[in-house]
Amino acid sequence: YTYLLKGREDLRMDERLMQVLRAINSMLQADPSAAARGLATVRCYSVTPLGPRAGLIQWVPSTTSLFAVFRQWQAATLERHGAMERGLSSATPRRNWPADLLRAVFASLAAVAPRQLLARVLWAGGGSAALSWRRLQRYSRSLAVMSCVGHLLGLGDRHPDNILLEGREAGVVHIDYNVCWDKGAKLRVPEVVPFRLTQMLSTALGVGGLEGVFRAACETTFACLRRRREALVGLADAVLSDPGVDW
Repeated sequence: YTYLLKGREDLRMDERLMQVLRAINSMLQADPSAAARGLATVRCYSVTPLGPRAGLIQWVPSTTSLFAVFRQWQAATLERHGAMERGLSSATPRRNWPADLLRAVFASLAAVAPRQLLARVLWAGGGSAALSWRRLQRYSRSLAVMSCVGHLLGLGDRHPDNILLEGREAGVVHIDYNVCWDKGAKLRVPEVVPFRLTQMLSTALGVGGLEGVFRAACETTFACLRRRREALVGLADAVLSDPGVDW
């Protein structure tokens, strides 16, 4: 079993929140509307605290972070820019480059803007049009569900290294639940957004954008959890009242 040994952090918080996420997944599976849309997509993993400052976290296989996707694009762009500059410099000094040539260089570098990165990764990783379409649908539903659930849990610290993309299924996997219950609002630079929905994430939703599969999945998820609010609030109260965890 591949795992992560994490130190300098109390993983009992993550362990309790995994229990909440598993319960939410069960609610979505039991709800006819949510089950019909395949919304039980909350990715849970094993968290085993070894003490108040360390623990083991199950390593989710075949995942890559959004930051890694960006860094790959950045490295490829810099390499392409360097190759073009070396080629042009060998032919003529930079001060003599014609304006139309410079425009062509910059246009080629901007052909895949950062906002389009994830969309291209989702479409290119399918292998066929049908598989790519299914990956896009899975991504849209998974992003919607995790946005709703993260909002309810007050989940913060959603930087690109804490959001992963899962293999061929293209599900969205969140890690590091240490900043939750709206603790992000009390940071030195307060977090004021309910969840992360940047241009790179929204562009990857396809032609429907925010008003397509994403919106329908959000509405169905919130409706399901609202119908089970008593059970959800009771579970949250039990977790928050745990004397072994300092929230």
